[in-house]
Amino acid sequence: MRFASKPTAVALLCFVVAGCGSSSKSTASNPTAAFRAGYLAQRGPLNQTGTAIGQAVDGASHESNAQLASEFAGLATRLHGQLVKLSKLTPPASLSSAFRAALAAANKVDADLRAISAAASGNSEPAAKTAAEALVLDAEAMTSSAAPIKQKLGIK
Repeated sequence: MRFASKPTAVALLCFVVAGCGSSSKSTASNPTAAFRAGYLAQRGPLNQTGTAIGQAVDGASHESNAQLASEFAGLATRLHGQLVKLSKLTPPASLSSAFRAALAAANKVDADLRAISAAASGNSEPAAKTAAEALVLDAEAMTSSAAPIKQKLGIK
């Protein structure tokens, strides 16, 4: 099975709750600063996973079902582990709602990766296409929900 990738997948998945970019603010001893420090520590691994997801989506049409199933299952496992770490952070009250929304969207991306893997395992091109389309939409939602967090934390 081969499904077409969305050309925006890599850009959308540069990524996760952490997003891309850099920052120059120093860490101070307060809840927002502590959250910011933990959040920033997760950025690198999440960005790497986002890049890997984008590459997997872009290269999916050149892989067998077995390769797709394995690759997307591995990416889902990798992302899930990173989301577990991220979910252990305690955001300040001013970011709590946005952080919960971003985590919920990121968990949908995780579920989409698992759905793509299952579709590939089951040789279901329609299911893979549906899951890939959901992945792009959920990645967009995740990126949007992370924007207020990045803004409040002064992350570019």
